[in-house]
Amino acid sequence: MIHSDRIERICLRVLQFGLPIAFLTPFVYTTDATFPFVVGKVWSFRILIELLLPFYLTLVVVSPRLRRWREPLVIAVGAYLAVQLLAGFLGVDPVRSFWANHERMTGVYTLLHYGAFFLMAAAAYTSMTHWRRAFLASLAASAVMTGIALYEHGHPGFFANPGGGRVWATLGNYIYLANYLLFHLFFLGIVFFRKGTDVRLRAVLSVFAALESLVILYTH
Repeated sequence: MIHSDRIERICLRVLQFGLPIAFLTPFVYTTDATFPFVVGKVWSFRILIELLLPFYLTLVVVSPRLRRWREPLVIAVGAYLAVQLLAGFLGVDPVRSFWANHERMTGVYTLLHYGAFFLMAAAAYTSMTHWRRAFLASLAASAVMTGIALYEHGHPGFFANPGGGRVWATLGNYIYLANYLLFHLFFLGIVFFRKGTDVRLRAVLSVFAALESLVILYTH
């Protein structure tokens, strides 16, 4: 029989390495879909969360200490999702509220996946070192997104962009790209000002911050 400690380690490793794969979903572009910038991204994220969910459920069964359900932030997120679920079922079109449509795909069903992602991260990332690695993985993805946007700025029509100097990279919307990079500027600040961050890493982060700020300007 496999010892519970070994099961815990396996589940933690799967979650710690599996969750950052979500940072790649913004690059998914499905040309055969009616809404190529939306459908593939959301489907990919949902599939990833559903594949990781059994490992999370196993983890909280064998390791009750990793259940974060009583923490204030977890309770607040749970209350928000409960209100969304209730509002969806009491709305004019409960089916549309729950499943949404292919243009947005932000129905309650997708929100529940975001909530599951939040719970998994709260359980899997048990130290600031874990969170730092997750931030760096997300920042690496944002660096690639920034490179795509800079290339797009000089190549109108790239990723169906209508041109005019504004960029949207693989997100298909100028506002989405700006918001995406704003979050990563915040993550950059967390890692940059973290005590013990290497000087060379801070130099690299400074360059990324300057380039991402430039791309934000290109979205306007």
